[in-house]
Amino acid sequence: MAPGAQIKDLDVHILGPGSKDIPCRVSDTGSGNFKVDYTPTVAGDHTIEINCFGLLIPQSPFTAKAWDVSKVVVSSVTNGRVGCQSTFNIDVKSAGDGTLEIAICGPSNQNISNNVTALGPGLFLVSYAPVESGQHRANVLFNKESVYGNPFLFLVTDPSKASARGDGLGLVRCGQPTFFTVTAPGASVNDLEINITGPNSKDVLPKIAEVGSGVFKVDYTPPSPGDYSVDILYFGQSLPGSPFSPKVWDPSKVVVSPMSQGRVGVPSSFFLDVADAGEGTLEIGISGPSGQNIHNNVTSLGSGRFEVVCVPVECGQHRVNITFNRENVPGNPFQFFVTDINRVVARGDGLGLVRCNQPATFNISAPGAQLKDIGVMITGPGDRDVPARITETGPGNFRVEYTPTISGDYCIGIDYFGQSLPTGPIVAKGWDLCKVKVNHLKLGHVGVQSHFTIDARDAGDGSLEITVCRPSGLPVPSNITPMGLGSFEVSFIPIECGQHRVNVTYNKETVNGSPFSIMVIDPSKASISGDGVGLVRCNQVATFNVFAPGASIRDIGIRISGPDGREVPARVYDSSTDNFLVDYTPSKPGDYLIEVSYFDDPISGSPFMSKAWDASLILVTNIATAVIGKPAHFNINAANAGMGNLEIYISVRGETIPNIVKALANSAFDVSFTPHVPETHNVHIRFNGEMVTGSPFSVIVLDGSKAVASGDGLGRVVANMLTSFDVVTTAVGGDADLEVEITSPRGQQVPFKVSGSSKIKYRLEYVPPEAGKYRVTIKYAEVGITGSPFCPEAFDPCQIRVGKFPQGVLGKPFSFEVDASMAGDGLLTAEVAGQVTHPAAQVVAKSHGIYTVTFTATENAPHCINLLYSGVKVPGSPFTALFIDTSTLHIRWDSVRLRPVRQPVPMELDTKGAPDAEVTCKVTDPIGRDVLPRIYRSGTVYNIEFTPRDVGPYTIDVKYGGLPVPGSPFVCETYDTHCVRMHDVCNDGHIGKEVMFAVDTSKAGSGDLDVHITCDSVRVPSQLQLASDGSRHCCSFVPTSAQPHVVHVTYNKEPVPGCPLSIPIKNPATQMSVSSACGTKPIPVGQMVVAILTMNNCNVNIADIVASAIGPNGERLVAAPVLQRDGTTKIEYFSQTAGTHKLEVLYCGQSISGSPIMTEVFDPSKILIEGTRTGLVGEPVLFDVIRTGAGKAELSVKALSLKGTSVPCSIRSNGADRHSVSYTPHEPGIHSIYVTYGGMDVPGCPIRQEILDNFLPNAIGEGLLRGVANQVATFYVDARGRQGDLSVSVDGPNSLARCDVEPVDTGGRYKVTYIPVEGGCFKITIRWNGREINGSPFKVGVVDLEKLGVLGGWDSVVDSGGRMRLRLNETKSFTVDTSRAGPGQLTAQVTGPQGNSVLTDVTTVGPDLYRVSFTPRTDGDYSLKLFYCDQLIPRCPIIGCVEKPPPLPPVVEKPPAPPAPAPMTPVIIVEQLVCDEPKPCPAPQPPAPTPPQPRIYPQNVQVIGPGLVEARVGETAEFLLDASAAGPGRPVIKMTGLKSDLDVQCVPIGNNRFRCTYVPDFPGAYLLSIAWGDVQVQGSPFRVTVASASDPSKVVLSGDCMTCVPFGQIVKATINTSRAGPGQLEAFCKGPTKSAPVKLMAERDGTYSLAIKPQESGSHVLVVTYAGVPIPGSPFTIRVAAGPDASKVQVCGPGIQPGILATYQSVFTVDTRGAGPGQLSVRMRGRKGTFRVEMMKDPMNERSVVCRYNPTEVGIYMVDIKWAGQPVPGSPFKVCIFDAQRELQNYLSGGQSGYISNDRFDVGGLMGSDFTYGSLKDFSFN
Repeated sequence: MAPGAQIKDLDVHILGPGSKDIPCRVSDTGSGNFKVDYTPTVAGDHTIEINCFGLLIPQSPFTAKAWDVSKVVVSSVTNGRVGCQSTFNIDVKSAGDGTLEIAICGPSNQNISNNVTALGPGLFLVSYAPVESGQHRANVLFNKESVYGNPFLFLVTDPSKASARGDGLGLVRCGQPTFFTVTAPGASVNDLEINITGPNSKDVLPKIAEVGSGVFKVDYTPPSPGDYSVDILYFGQSLPGSPFSPKVWDPSKVVVSPMSQGRVGVPSSFFLDVADAGEGTLEIGISGPSGQNIHNNVTSLGSGRFEVVCVPVECGQHRVNITFNRENVPGNPFQFFVTDINRVVARGDGLGLVRCNQPATFNISAPGAQLKDIGVMITGPGDRDVPARITETGPGNFRVEYTPTISGDYCIGIDYFGQSLPTGPIVAKGWDLCKVKVNHLKLGHVGVQSHFTIDARDAGDGSLEITVCRPSGLPVPSNITPMGLGSFEVSFIPIECGQHRVNVTYNKETVNGSPFSIMVIDPSKASISGDGVGLVRCNQVATFNVFAPGASIRDIGIRISGPDGREVPARVYDSSTDNFLVDYTPSKPGDYLIEVSYFDDPISGSPFMSKAWDASLILVTNIATAVIGKPAHFNINAANAGMGNLEIYISVRGETIPNIVKALANSAFDVSFTPHVPETHNVHIRFNGEMVTGSPFSVIVLDGSKAVASGDGLGRVVANMLTSFDVVTTAVGGDADLEVEITSPRGQQVPFKVSGSSKIKYRLEYVPPEAGKYRVTIKYAEVGITGSPFCPEAFDPCQIRVGKFPQGVLGKPFSFEVDASMAGDGLLTAEVAGQVTHPAAQVVAKSHGIYTVTFTATENAPHCINLLYSGVKVPGSPFTALFIDTSTLHIRWDSVRLRPVRQPVPMELDTKGAPDAEVTCKVTDPIGRDVLPRIYRSGTVYNIEFTPRDVGPYTIDVKYGGLPVPGSPFVCETYDTHCVRMHDVCNDGHIGKEVMFAVDTSKAGSGDLDVHITCDSVRVPSQLQLASDGSRHCCSFVPTSAQPHVVHVTYNKEPVPGCPLSIPIKNPATQMSVSSACGTKPIPVGQMVVAILTMNNCNVNIADIVASAIGPNGERLVAAPVLQRDGTTKIEYFSQTAGTHKLEVLYCGQSISGSPIMTEVFDPSKILIEGTRTGLVGEPVLFDVIRTGAGKAELSVKALSLKGTSVPCSIRSNGADRHSVSYTPHEPGIHSIYVTYGGMDVPGCPIRQEILDNFLPNAIGEGLLRGVANQVATFYVDARGRQGDLSVSVDGPNSLARCDVEPVDTGGRYKVTYIPVEGGCFKITIRWNGREINGSPFKVGVVDLEKLGVLGGWDSVVDSGGRMRLRLNETKSFTVDTSRAGPGQLTAQVTGPQGNSVLTDVTTVGPDLYRVSFTPRTDGDYSLKLFYCDQLIPRCPIIGCVEKPPPLPPVVEKPPAPPAPAPMTPVIIVEQLVCDEPKPCPAPQPPAPTPPQPRIYPQNVQVIGPGLVEARVGETAEFLLDASAAGPGRPVIKMTGLKSDLDVQCVPIGNNRFRCTYVPDFPGAYLLSIAWGDVQVQGSPFRVTVASASDPSKVVLSGDCMTCVPFGQIVKATINTSRAGPGQLEAFCKGPTKSAPVKLMAERDGTYSLAIKPQESGSHVLVVTYAGVPIPGSPFTIRVAAGPDASKVQVCGPGIQPGILATYQSVFTVDTRGAGPGQLSVRMRGRKGTFRVEMMKDPMNERSVVCRYNPTEVGIYMVDIKWAGQPVPGSPFKVCIFDAQRELQNYLSGGQSGYISNDRFDVGGLMGSDFTYGSLKDFSFN
């Protein structure tokens, strides 16, 4: 202050350190005040001397102390260790006087005490001891300002906090990479030392990699199994637990001994050796072919060897799984085969009757066997071995084939794995069809008996059948007379003429030569027909047919005369029955006369006339080549061809061409047509429908346009050089004239030369005289060929001119011009080749015929240029081009692009590898003035330098040898940082509000402006924008910390004047914070999320606080801060979406401490559970928990067994939102699964899973294969020591068989017996603990031998004494009915008098009907045994006796006169016809002479009437018998039934006609046998069905018998018998173990009411009969379901427990399994409108219902649940819902809550739903 003074009156002089003058500036601030500005540049004392009006002012001179914080040096700041002293140095010698402040903070911001020790003037040592690990910060201030590099960061480590974990420290697989993780805070890779030592002290090299901050991954691969040692050092100290001891194992070292084949029930064993495999767990599992596990015992043999023993229980391939530490050992899985000889079965035709000399086959079922395991030995008659061939037809199935050679017994033995079958060898019967001979077949005549014989003595056992058929196919009655020793005589009387067929079969096989033919003739008619009588062709066989019934060829006479009267030979053939084929060959055209005689007489119409013709005599002439569009002619001459029709048509491409036919003289014709298609035309000429010789004729139609020309001479050709082209005319199809004309561009004719021919091709050669377009015209067959005229173009490379080559520069495009304007049109190409490279040349057409060739050379060598014009070399080619390589020139100028003014700009040009040349450089300043550069050389390097003075671009043009160097000209931009100015800098700022200032670079030149703002050495984001004037930059930033912010402004990385600049920042709300009210705990959906904002007495505007809540899907939720009375601010938001929610709280746009707050919101109702309802004991039960859309929360699963035992559960993540849960149950029963999410129950829990015992026993025994009614059937069930519930049920077709189950021993074997009461297919169901065992249900065929019957009754087979009625050589046959005996096969065995087996034939004649027949050949006793399903039926054996017949006494009786025979045509006897050459055989002995017998004709007996088909009990049935044409005799009629025989009354009515009647007593099937003269009439025996007097089929039952009814309910039905006639109605009902009472009450009009009261649940059989016969539908099956049992209903779930309204889960489940049928009723009681009931069936349990009532208010809710009208256990349930946790706890502890009272329920509400189970319509349960 100097009142009254002016600036000129003041003199200020400042001296710095070293007496250096310091400039200053004095400014007048007004009122006698002056401001003095100066800038000290060196730290130290500054002397300020002030003179006013020439005098020193008081206290002058002054002393100012200058200091420089940038001169403070902090060094040696290194990392430290917890508890160890660390130090660093501070040097302030050059900083001037000041105060030094040091603060050291740990990661928890706790200050650490430090000691400062002076080491000398301005030099200090700072020491400290860190107490925690982590990042530390040292702040050093000098005079309250931060020194350079502040704050200083260093790391403090704590070895005790390091750890190691991972699979590489436990069980490790040998030879596979493994790793473990080392957590060492603050350490680097160099701070860790890891030593791994394997067996035998061998070191293993680890690989260490840092995978995170202080986290390291250590990889190593153990080479061999054994114990390893891992020692880990951290900063030289061992980690806790180090050294670690991993165990290395190798499954490949496990040795498994070979496994041999086993047998069912016999122990099998193998050995294991794990001595060299290391330490681990060995697991062995053995399973059979059905997948069932087999128990095995493992015995240790020492030294790592074990023996494994198991006892297989089933046949087939067994699987052995062996794992070592859950990994497969080599060869796993192993397999061995187990055999069971009891399961080997042989069946097939090759085990019964087999035919000789034909392959016989049978099949063997041997489960698990291969071809090598099966052996078959066959021994034939005479103990001769018969070879057999075995082939495998499938797994365990084999086909055996052998060929019997002679008839007799064949013994078949079968081996299975070297064991013979228990049933022993099987005997097959061989028979030989070739040994059956038919002899003495002769020609027959109508009405005369014919005979022939059959010899089957050497054919073996079998059945012989003979049938004689008329020509019409109808059978002819025949008699078979045994002649003894297997010979038979057959006789029959033919009644019509023609060929008769004799069919002879043996064992159903047709004998050789069958059917045999016997001609029976009737020569009364003959006729002629056929094409041979009419128009016939010469020299071709003509035929006609002669019909002559009964005649032979020798009986037919044929005579044919030709046109010249000569006889024409004719041949007669036997074509078919009664028909003869006659053929002859006419030799010339004309008329032929045909005479035909039959038995030497001309037939009607004889002689006949035929006309012969010959198409080959037609001549076709003058067929030649045709031309399109012109008529073509040819001639036809048919004068010598005979009579006939001439047809002509011409075709091409499948179409007919019109033709014109002109008749000439003497049957000659002229034919013409006009072709329009250039293709061959076919001329078809027929005479009487036959093609004439040479037809079709081909007429070639020529089309010259199909000729093709090709070759170089038709394209681009070279002028003055010979060229050619070809003309191919083969496609034209014929020869023609070739015409060629070649015209030059000037219109002159060009000569050419032609060679070749049309057969191959024509070659034309010519020389084009000049360049240009030519015209080539080609014609063939007067037509221009395809493409004509052609326009070839000639070019002349000799007219091309190449321009002068410039000097080339390597790497630069090299161009020259080529003039081809006079060479004609063509393509110019260029090929460039250097010594090594071949640059690509680009040819560009500049104008017509002018080209520019450009390429770039890449090697410094002469280049050869080959020029081609349309592929022809240009004269003078190749050309040579020379190049200068500028690529060897290198100029260094990167640092020259941007330079400051007033500093030299250096450049270097390196010319190494380039020839010497002159270097020039031209520099131009920004305003175009030349700047003189300096150039000096050093070897091959040229240095170029100049100094810029002005701001702007400088242009530098450098040339070498006159060529610009690469990159020239160069541009250097210059700048001046002293011209940068800062404006509008504020003195202070506020946190969260923008701070701005301006920087002017308009006069500084080009460059990059960078503004760097830091706070506490941390960079602060800023924005730099260019102003609209383009010269000023506006910089802004928003401070986030209440600390000074330092602004660093650089221009081209150089600081501008006045920087760095410090701007102070203030924060008015540094004490505010926000936190979550619930911490890190996840929040369920629907619950309010709350955060607390603490102001800490900060006086802020609540409007400046902005809260924003964002949901997981990006949706914004309403969240607003609300000021509370206690001074805090509460922020709430509500979300119905699960997921991560983000709450941000901002003050003035800045996050308040604690923001953002991340909150997990979860929704347990989104949890889905997928899995099975059942599981097995001892096997993992799996299900998935899917939390898609449920958010993040803790998942907890708890499993409880039926006994309440907790079962450990394993939860494994299968992805982001799926977890697999598994647990292994150890006991059967219902297991409850409780799933919670975030501590809340998941809806639908607990889930109930039924766990079944995994074991299933085996069942074996004869009772599972077959059974006999009313006989005990037995089988065994082997549970192998297991305890369980065994249930067996045996269901028959109409009944339930009672079965008994009793244990056999303590080993778990059970004996099951049952007695079937009927025949049929039975179903045996075996359950173990409710599960059906393997093979269940078993199907068993049960036979009822008592139900076998014989059609006609047994009395038709035996006499009153029970013996069979037999006659010598008479076939004994009867039919057995097995329809009521159940499924099976009937066989028979007959033993003769000498104990020999008699051939017995059992033939299926209908459904369940078998005809049994045999023929006794000798007298004596015979024994018959019938077997059904190999069971001997009752009544057997049946004995019969054949007595030797006495000689017949002579009969002297005059036979009545036979009826007059019909008129017969005279018959000519012909020679005997023999169909097969008979073999010599002994002549039979002639029978004793008998007197003549009258002839009878039983085949003429006729029977008619309804009594032959049906009758009714108690009513007379009638039929008529007419034997008027049968000769003398009496009818013998017998009617037999199953229960009784009937008498048939025969009343004569005259002329051998009878009326027959009978009255049946019992219903059923009867056989009516009618004979005349001891011979059965045609159709006998007749099958008669006798219906009951009452008709049970008309009885109708209606009611509940066909449905399911609940237990305890009376089953009612109505039976209507009004239409069934008289009869007794009976009913019987039987349950599974008890009979049910049945009550029948008669109503009106033949109606009965039926009432049944079941005594137990299960299947009931109701049998209803009327008149002893079951009514339609009987027996009926009634299913009686168990009654409803409300006590079996289970209710569980959180919805019946008290809870809190905000988190209440109102779900509960009602499980009705085991409760029987009924209706579920759920009723709720509570305040109206405060709940809503929802019910749905559980998708995982169809007998469970999930209920939810969603309460909206606190209070008491009553849940009333009833099943079939009865309350379930615990119902009604009282549910109390509270508002707070303390109220619920008070209620549960027995206290009273003041928040719930009954007064709140004055207004009641009722809602509910029903579900019905087991209704008669929808469900039925046993």
